[in-house]
Amino acid sequence: MKTNSNPNSKLSLIPFFMQPTFTSTSKLFANFLSIVLCMFLSISFVMATSNNAKAIAPKTTSSSKWQSTLDHAKDGQMIMLPAVVNEVLTVRSAVTLMTSGSTQLRGLIMDAAGKKVKLLGDLDINGTLVLGKGIIDAGSYNIKAKNTSGASSQSYIMMLMGSLTLSVAPNTTVNFPIGTGMGIADVDVIGNASHTTDDITMSVVDAAVLADFTNVDPVGPRFARFEWNASELVAGGSNVNFIYRFPTDPSDVKNSKAVVGHNTASVWSYVNTTISGTGPFSTSSVGPYTSFSPFGVFGSLPVHNLTQNTFYATIQAAVNAANVNDVIECDGAVYNEKVTINKSLTLQGVSETTCIIDGTGLGNGSGITINNGITNVTIDKFTIKNHA
Repeated sequence: MKTNSNPNSKLSLIPFFMQPTFTSTSKLFANFLSIVLCMFLSISFVMATSNNAKAIAPKTTSSSKWQSTLDHAKDGQMIMLPAVVNEVLTVRSAVTLMTSGSTQLRGLIMDAAGKKVKLLGDLDINGTLVLGKGIIDAGSYNIKAKNTSGASSQSYIMMLMGSLTLSVAPNTTVNFPIGTGMGIADVDVIGNASHTTDDITMSVVDAAVLADFTNVDPVGPRFARFEWNASELVAGGSNVNFIYRFPTDPSDVKNSKAVVGHNTASVWSYVNTTISGTGPFSTSSVGPYTSFSPFGVFGSLPVHNLTQNTFYATIQAAVNAANVNDVIECDGAVYNEKVTINKSLTLQGVSETTCIIDGTGLGNGSGITINNGITNVTIDKFTIKNHA
C-alpha cells in the first residue's frame, strides 16, 4: 500500500474526483473551501429533513400549481400566497396561509375536519367560503367573501380582533359564521325592505378579552359573555335586524326578559328579546338598527322588585334594597339562601311548585325570618325545605 511520507501534508475534505492541483501557497484556501462545502451539505440535509418548518410555494406562479401545493402540504406547514390566486382552493391540512398583505381568491373550501387553518394576512374571496370541515383561525386578520355556506359548531371563523365582511341586500338573511375560542357565536343579519345593499362587517370577542360590559346594564353585568361589533361600508343606508347565537348560557339570566344592548357614543340602549335553545342559545330578531357599534345580549335576574322595576340575583339582596310596602316577585328557581325580612313588604313567587327556598348546607335557622316588630308582611307561593 502506498503511504504518504510527507509529514506536512493534510487530508483533504474535497472528494478525490474534485481535487484540483494546488500550489503550496493555496493549500490553506483550498482547505477553507472544503470546510464551507461540508457545512453547506450538512445544512441542506437538516433542511431537507425538517420540511414542516419552512414556508412552501409552487415552483411556478401559474394558478394550477396552488392547489397541487396545498394537496401535498403537511400539517404545520406555511403556504405563501401571492396577491392574486385565480383559483378555488380546497384546504385539507392544518396549514398556515400567509397572504401578501391581502390575497384575492376565487373561492375557498374547508375540508380539514378537526383541524385549524391559521391566517397570517387578510383574505378577499371573490366567491363562496365553504366551511364544511375545520376551523379558520383568523386571529386579528380580516376576511371578505361574497357568501358563506356549511358553517357549524365544528366549522366557523375563529377571531381575536379580526372581522368578516359580507354583502347584505334588502329582504335577505345573511349568516356571519364567526366565533371565538369559546365556540361559534354567529349572527344572522336581516336586511329589511328599506335597507340599501351594503357590505356589513361583523366581529366578535368573548369574556377573556372583554372589558366593555362591566356594569353597563342597569341591573349588573349579566351578559352572554360575547360582544359583537357591526359596521357598514356606506353610512346611512342600512336598516337591519340581528339574531345572535352563542354557545354559553348567560349567567343568572331570565330568558323571557332578555334584552339586546346597543352602545352608541358610550350610551347603552336596549331592545327586548327572548333567548331560546339549550346551547347554542339564540335570541329572537331584534332591531331594526340604522347605526352600528358594540352589541351584547343581556337578561334579567330572577328576583324582580315590581314596585321599583329592579332585578336581583338573590331574594335577600332584593329585600335589603326594597322600600317599605314594595312588592317583590321571584321567578321559578331554587334559591339556596336564608331570608331575613326587616320591613313591611310583599314577597311572592310565581309558583309554589317552582319557587323553592332551599337551606341545604346553610346550617340551622328558618328559611324566612321576620324580625321582631315588623308587621304587614305578605309571603306567598314558596316551597321552603331543608332548613333545620
